[in-house]
Amino acid sequence: MKIAEEKFYQQILDIINSEDKYNVPEVMIHHIEDTDFSVEQSKIVSSWLLDFALKNRDNHDSKDKSTLFFSVSSAIRTGASMLYPYQVERLFPLLETGHIIDTSLVTVKMISRIFEAQPPSIIGEYEVVAEKMCEIVDEISNDSSAKLSHIDAAIIQLCIIALIGMGSKKVYQILEQFKNKEKWITSYILHNIKDLKKAWQKRKDPISKPMDEFINETINFFEKEK
Repeated sequence: MKIAEEKFYQQILDIINSEDKYNVPEVMIHHIEDTDFSVEQSKIVSSWLLDFALKNRDNHDSKDKSTLFFSVSSAIRTGASMLYPYQVERLFPLLETGHIIDTSLVTVKMISRIFEAQPPSIIGEYEVVAEKMCEIVDEISNDSSAKLSHIDAAIIQLCIIALIGMGSKKVYQILEQFKNKEKWITSYILHNIKDLKKAWQKRKDPISKPMDEFINETINFFEKEK
């Protein structure tokens, strides 16, 4: 790590160890997003960033909500990017809705990216996370609204991609919910699945045979449902 980054990390530690550790200048949060940390440092920084997001998403004292939104989102992106798949449940509290700053969309997006970057070797390894994705989709699906909002549609799409990335066959039950009600989702998701497959094909370490078969299976399934 560069000396300048070491000094910056020490500044972060000083804040973490202070009594006011969640009152942080926005510029520092954004600087963290562009900084590389060691594995051990990442554990500390990630935990603090995710707690920062939890504490500040209901910050009634902030005068600039848009700036706070970007800081909270940045904290989630950076904190989540440091997690391993087995740590994804750490993000569950940030999926809750009804807060001043809604963190559900950026959190689902990061869950999807975690599994895109670190796909499992076997199918059905992360069913607790898969069940959470299904719960989110069910909540949206059971809403009385006649038409999905853009945000709800985006969350559904990300949940589906996350399910495929983690190798969960629960993805098929979600598709059944929307293939007639929101037919366009099927076509859009198919495009995203193919992008995911291309990304996996470019990996230095190839994905496992079960995961390769699974993504091909989902592509075939979605193509039939178009």
